[in-house]
Amino acid sequence: YGHNGYPDWPAGQLRTSITDLSRILSTYLSEGEIGGDNVINPSVIEILSPMIPDQGFHTWRLQGDGNGDLLYSHTGSDIGIRTIMMLNRINSKGVIVLTNGEAEVQSIANEIYKSIDSPLIKNND
Repeated sequence: YGHNGYPDWPAGQLRTSITDLSRILSTYLSEGEIGGDNVINPSVIEILSPMIPDQGFHTWRLQGDGNGDLLYSHTGSDIGIRTIMMLNRINSKGVIVLTNGEAEVQSIANEIYKSIDSPLIKNND
């Protein structure tokens, strides 16, 4: 698909790089701090993604991570793109998948998330 866009304020049209979006995710997982500066009030993070899942104002989709922890995720899609950002505030893990295509990003993100702490498998051939 060619480049396209349309204003559907306040949703859509996020234009960012993986580097900048990763900084936002890292800041979010650091309770609002980046480089020693507090740029997001921790109480806002708690309201938007509470540690206790039945409290707060949820702007994220909630799911289990298979180990008893809660994952917050948010997806985006349009013609020719699929995206997801998901995070676990308990263990400070997060995944971002941005695609130029229509891949099933939830399953990709789940596999990446599961592999974050897995040791590398060495091929003995």
